[in-house]
Amino acid sequence: MSTDLALVDVVEYPSPHTIPTGELLFYTYVQNNSGGHMDFDMARGVSHFVIVQAMSAEDANRRAQFIGLYFGGDGDCSCCGDRWTEQWNDNTGTLLPQVYGVPAIDYRFEPFAAKYLPAGKPEIFIHGANGSLVGMWHH
Repeated sequence: MSTDLALVDVVEYPSPHTIPTGELLFYTYVQNNSGGHMDFDMARGVSHFVIVQAMSAEDANRRAQFIGLYFGGDGDCSCCGDRWTEQWNDNTGTLLPQVYGVPAIDYRFEPFAAKYLPAGKPEIFIHGANGSLVGMWHH
């Protein structure tokens, strides 16, 4: 494990859906800085990257909406595009949390996006199917 990784305390939150038994996968949502800013919510676990563990892409989208992500660009900047994009394919799920194909634990944040987030706050939030919430950032 990297020595410069910081983790937020694990927080339990009530899950709106019961998880059936089966293979759970991680689905990654990447926030577009629509309108020149990023949404950040420490309590809900929303940052540049939001990773949701779920049974399918459809299940991940439901969970993401419960967290506070929205799809369809309602209120987003028309020239910048939608802030969040739905998962469309179950095959995009991964066995481990990833950002751009890199394990989340090894991902190094892009300095460009850092100016759009609060300093010292998580760049990645991982929402476990059991209701756990883990925030990660690299210094």
